[in-house]
Amino acid sequence: MLNIHNIEKSNFVNGNGNRFVIWVQGCDLGCKGCWNRESWSFEAKILKSADEIFKEILNQPNLDGVTFTGGEPFLQDSELTKIAKRVKSETKLTIQVFTGFRLEEIENSPLLKEIDTLVAGRYGQEQRVYNFSDTVWEFDNESVEVEICEDGTLIVTGYPQDEFLKDLKI
Repeated sequence: MLNIHNIEKSNFVNGNGNRFVIWVQGCDLGCKGCWNRESWSFEAKILKSADEIFKEILNQPNLDGVTFTGGEPFLQDSELTKIAKRVKSETKLTIQVFTGFRLEEIENSPLLKEIDTLVAGRYGQEQRVYNFSDTVWEFDNESVEVEICEDGTLIVTGYPQDEFLKDLKI
């Protein structure tokens, strides 16, 4: 089972095109400047199987790819690898992953073999983009997407600056 912080079924700032984005729950890297600290706790939030999530991906029309972010995806890489393998073998979607780990820290992960684009390195300090396929993504640390949920909560994705977040939380 995956411990999920949030799933956004249509997102345009976390990779090329229309993405199905999975934010996993749990991270112990403590990157300075991380704006998604709510995803650091390892306490169970939303538990779903790889099969459940893959079915959700298949039911979402007009996707260009799937993005794993967090929290820290490589702390749940065995379950994410199950999803990624099915995505790669059963669809034409791309896989992109955002991780706080450096490439050399995750080089033995089976998930790495399934990734088209990897953004790796401690947040805000040393992030690098690795394109492992013909899919090329230019890192954009300025785009922001805001979703207003039915209950009035806001979901902010992308790379919001501190001033933007302060102004948003009026």
